[in-house]
Amino acid sequence: MSYLISISIGPVQDFIASARRSRDLWFGSWLLSELSKAAAKSIIEQQGTLIFPKLTDENSDLKPDSKFNVVNKILAEIEGNPPDIGKEVRKAIDRRLEEIRDKTFRSLPNQFIEMEKANLQVSDLVDFFWTAVESEPNKYKEIRNKVEKLLSARKATRDFNSAKAWSGFVPKSSLDGQRESVLVEKLYDEVRNGRISKEKLRIEYGVREGERLCAVGLLKRHGNRTSEEGFFSTSHVASLPLLARLEKKNEHQAVRIYVDKIKEIKGLKDNEREFRKSFGCVPENLQHNIFGRYDGHLFFAERLKDFFEGKSQFASAKTALQQFFQDVLGENKEPLPYYALLLADGDFMGKAIDKQETKDQHQQLSAKLSEFAKDVKNVIEKDKQGSLIYSGGDDVLAFVGLHKVLEYSKELSEKFYAKLAQFKYDGEKSPTLSVGIAVVHHLEPLEDALESVRKAEKQAKQIAGKNALAVIVDKRSGVSRIANGTWGTLNERLKTFIRWHRQNAIPDSAAYQLRDLAYRLEIPDNAVEELKYNLRKAKEKEARRILSRKKKDFGENAIDESTLNKLSVFLQQIEETKKVGEDSIAILADELIIAKIFAAAKDLAMEEIGDE
Repeated sequence: MSYLISISIGPVQDFIASARRSRDLWFGSWLLSELSKAAAKSIIEQQGTLIFPKLTDENSDLKPDSKFNVVNKILAEIEGNPPDIGKEVRKAIDRRLEEIRDKTFRSLPNQFIEMEKANLQVSDLVDFFWTAVESEPNKYKEIRNKVEKLLSARKATRDFNSAKAWSGFVPKSSLDGQRESVLVEKLYDEVRNGRISKEKLRIEYGVREGERLCAVGLLKRHGNRTSEEGFFSTSHVASLPLLARLEKKNEHQAVRIYVDKIKEIKGLKDNEREFRKSFGCVPENLQHNIFGRYDGHLFFAERLKDFFEGKSQFASAKTALQQFFQDVLGENKEPLPYYALLLADGDFMGKAIDKQETKDQHQQLSAKLSEFAKDVKNVIEKDKQGSLIYSGGDDVLAFVGLHKVLEYSKELSEKFYAKLAQFKYDGEKSPTLSVGIAVVHHLEPLEDALESVRKAEKQAKQIAGKNALAVIVDKRSGVSRIANGTWGTLNERLKTFIRWHRQNAIPDSAAYQLRDLAYRLEIPDNAVEELKYNLRKAKEKEARRILSRKKKDFGENAIDESTLNKLSVFLQQIEETKKVGEDSIAILADELIIAKIFAAAKDLAMEEIGDE
């Protein structure tokens, strides 16, 4: 007898969202994919047929550690007794989890780890839900809707478990506060007494003195250390525009002198292996042509402080860094301390899937999503200017250098549309991709960065018709700035503004004066339409007057009439698409301010003007 089975593996919050470091985020995504691959492989071994995901290479995609990413949702057709098949799938998930757990914990010094509790915590980690409905000829769409509704109901049904065997009255994990720490407090006593150094605590256990970790946290900090696949630290992503500059200027000598000096200060000049172990490194497949496998946090004084316990050593390292900047950037210049986090999601995928009347049609759509997921890595990690966290189906999360994030986002949007063009809904519409971008400081907590990028994606998804882009810039000082709009409009405005900034065609102060104008002449929502119209026109005239008095080229010349006219066109464009209660001049000002940080990144990377 044939059944349609839908499987969900979680909890996603534990696997992905609870993260304080980029490693936590990357490993959580990798772990979820590995467990989902084990589930999908078990379905195939039991003579089932995968509908979602659709494999691109049946011989290698589901092997452990393969590059193929499987999200936590599986849809398949099976033959036989669903409870028996579900049990075997669960066993396969548990086996893979135990393999990863045991390999990770064997690599750790377990003197200060409560191993029994740690093993139990990992064993209790996975949420596994499945539902199955008997298949009927020519009723695939109806059966699929039924099995998905049942799965939603099952996931909403609470399981009442007995008290966890690993619970107790000890500090909670610093990652999410959900589980008790498995690092015994004696470890921290040893650090405080000086018998174990803070550096050893950081390297061997992946924590600082104030941090505590549960077993899941230890998995995230230490799992899959030997894989060639990997990730960038947030500091390294922030350094990518500078690294691009170093490559264009062929700064081999400046890099060698600086790194050798840091090694000398640390006492590791002749020990490359220990230096990388202490300071961290990027994966081999993402190493830089000039900087090699060194991590970009070497370019930020606030990060260097973490690697030198003595004040004199840190002072010497900071002096070496300042000399390096003077050599490659000039007097009193430093790299931007910001990076971009990109989150993308397909639009109207539910409608597109609902239009697939047969299993074969659904498999064809799944195949295109799998092809897109593979394309994503090639886009994000080309030229080593980004680091992919996950790409499964229509979901993407990645770190990208500021100088490339708008370009890569647009390329992803175009590739997604091309892959899904044949799958129509509502007549002749095809699914599109909306992208949220968060620009954040490299030292900001990662959970805050994730919150910002989710907010950006949500803003994009709220735009009518979607196919949208939203950008949030969260600087450590000042208010958050946001820009959102559809592809073809917002990205083109930002492209123009970036070029103007780089050509000094408009002064930086103009945007802030426009922002001030918007606040001073705020139009009340309850004003009559005639008053709203007159106030809006008065603001537009005042905005043009402000801009006409500004000087471009660092105060040397008046702003070109063509630039003023273009700004008026953009203002009208914004007015026609803004939401009720929004101010078009304030929106324009924020877009100019946001474009400035991208322009600065492109200048640092020495990109050609016009390649925005």
